[in-house]
Amino acid sequence: MRFPSRLSLALPLLAVLVVPHAALAKERLGSIAPAVERLNGSPKASPRDVEVSTTSARQSTAYTGGETLLIINMGSTEVFCRAGNSTVTVTADDGVPLAEKEKWYVILTPAQTHVACITAADTSTVRIWELE
Repeated sequence: MRFPSRLSLALPLLAVLVVPHAALAKERLGSIAPAVERLNGSPKASPRDVEVSTTSARQSTAYTGGETLLIINMGSTEVFCRAGNSTVTVTADDGVPLAEKEKWYVILTPAQTHVACITAADTSTVRIWELE
């Protein structure tokens, strides 16, 4: 009498376990597709350069909530940035850290219309691109 191998017994069980996870992964990938498309967008206009120092600097031009921004630290000093409303401020403790030439893609919520940045020491320049 020939017995089935362990592999042939395990394959149907493996298929049952893998298929639901594959469907779940597809749903997750589908839900992020619009964000990925927006992050690969082209700039709407020329970038805005914001001089950043140890005092929280807020980009003075308001964005429309829901826009995608690409923020790049153009200087050699680490900066910390945060998106918010027209009164947003940032500290080194609650901002997104950006090292030299590091990029941050952010999709603004409807309530987020401004970006604030700060350095812990020295100065830097942050370039902000609006993406389509």
